[in-house]
Amino acid sequence: MFLTFRASSLYLRTSPQSNATVNFTLTAEPSDTTITTTVNSSIGVIMVIDIPANQTTTLGVTFIPGTSPSRFDVESVTLVVANASATSSYLPAPSLPSSSSPPVFTPSATSSPASNSSKKLTIVGATLGSILGVFIILVVGLVAALYRKRRQATKGSTSQMSLW
Repeated sequence: MFLTFRASSLYLRTSPQSNATVNFTLTAEPSDTTITTTVNSSIGVIMVIDIPANQTTTLGVTFIPGTSPSRFDVESVTLVVANASATSSYLPAPSLPSSSSPPVFTPSATSSPASNSSKKLTIVGATLGSILGVFIILVVGLVAALYRKRRQATKGSTSQMSLW
């Protein structure tokens, strides 16, 4: 995680579930002053005071994997700013510019009892249609077999009569 800012103090609050070990690095520009320390995030609040407020400072937080499962959760980052006008170019505006508008989200279709019953009806209809289709094929096959048998029986009786 990287964060660039101008402030005199920094407070990084971690969640109660946070138990990871992280490298916490602050670098002030243009003096190129760097402070690095390893911190266990279970302490709750990481405080840095007396940061040079007239320089741009970059915070770098690097997760250090351990042998057991761990997590790093940041609840909040609070910056103490002595001169608000000096940070206006580094911090985002509190509201959207007049030329932009907030994004519009349209909810996607979700499953409802009506659509579930519609799906059930489709499945029942397909099943009944399949059974009816197989039944019709069996009936047509049976009728065709009976027709052939009757035709053969009729042919056979006609040939016997001609022999007498």
